[in-house]
Amino acid sequence: MKTSTSVRLALLAATLCPTPAAAPLPQAFPRGDLFLSSPNLTTGATTHGIVQIDPVTGDTTRLVTVARVPSNLDSLAYDPHRDALVLVAKETLSDPWTLFAVGAQGGLSNLGLTGLELFCLAPTGDGRIYARRRSAPSTSVWYVDAAGLLQRLMDQSGTQSFQWSSTVGVDYRQMHYHPPTRSLLAVTRESVGRISCSGTVTDGVVVRRVTLSADGTRAVGPVLCSEFMASPSSEIPVGLSAMDDGDLLLVLDTNTNQEEPRMVRLDPQTLAMTPFATSGYPGAAATTAGTWSSRLGEAVVLDAFNGALRAYAQGESGGGTTIPTPSLSSRQPVRCYR
Repeated sequence: MKTSTSVRLALLAATLCPTPAAAPLPQAFPRGDLFLSSPNLTTGATTHGIVQIDPVTGDTTRLVTVARVPSNLDSLAYDPHRDALVLVAKETLSDPWTLFAVGAQGGLSNLGLTGLELFCLAPTGDGRIYARRRSAPSTSVWYVDAAGLLQRLMDQSGTQSFQWSSTVGVDYRQMHYHPPTRSLLAVTRESVGRISCSGTVTDGVVVRRVTLSADGTRAVGPVLCSEFMASPSSEIPVGLSAMDDGDLLLVLDTNTNQEEPRMVRLDPQTLAMTPFATSGYPGAAATTAGTWSSRLGEAVVLDAFNGALRAYAQGESGGGTTIPTPSLSSRQPVRCYR
């Protein structure tokens, strides 16, 4: 989560994202709340929606209900410019994919982009929202500009579409905009052999960062790259959020219940990665989302197997501290956003 908190997974901490220099609209969201994007808001229901969660009391409130959200991660984010959650969803099953804004009191506001299945949403705070889209070329980076138009991020020359890597099949699952370095970060799990920074095959997770032009339309710096292996099984990035001290929290989903560093501290400037906390319990393999909570000062992960949220302090291990959210026990959450 960020400095105001939502939960990212379908778990986003309503820690509102750190605000860049551009003056944001007044913040109406409670600082430090979490937001869970879930496919089952009530027992037996098939509708999707967003649940607002108080990370201290565990109290939950249904914020909005929709018919469907994308199967990919990161179709929900907090946008400080619009002071709203931005959500890609279908209001009814017959509707096209649409980018909506969700205010603090709930309700959907159509942002004018329909028929586009966007994910990896990364708002900047000045109106731009970087994203990935499912349709080809799916490896390109796109952004919604302040006028609500979809644009493609170009390379330094301004004549070609920017690509994270020349390797075919780069599959990035999380993106984050970092204002201090004016850069965009992407966490990838390569779909073709899982290519490492050096071009060899890796079982780890790969982080890339590129500096953007002042207007955000071009990638002007070299792509920096770093990798981290948390598990001998596999790892998928399911959460990337700003911590209070300026580092980023990267949350990983692995294929084992053993004790593993599923929460990783990432320095956004050097891309150095070190374990933040380790988790291990029956169902730890179903860590499907996570975010930093500035209200708790801890990492919060979604335990989708047990329908629970678990909080971890720096260096903590095991099962963490379970946040009491009894109303989540009958749901099958997808991911959380902070």
